[in-house]
Amino acid sequence: PNRTPPDGMGYAGPLDISKPLLPDDLWTRIEPLLPVVPPNPKGGRPRIPDRVCLTGMLFVLKTSIPRNTCRWKRAVAPA
Repeated sequence: PNRTPPDGMGYAGPLDISKPLLPDDLWTRIEPLLPVVPPNPKGGRPRIPDRVCLTGMLFVLKTSIPRNTCRWKRAVAPA
């Protein structure tokens, strides 16, 4: 079968999307290690939740997709 995505990006292999990349039990162990960030008094764009950010990082690592080919690359800080 053709495993190349339609937009031509490389493919690292099958990814079982039925399993969460960041299970709840792992998140409950990681969350206390993260610093608490107070809301910005000046307002601005709300922060992306830490769990969402970590899940995105795990997706990039698990799929071996180059970070610069992601459609959401502007939301990712430069390495």
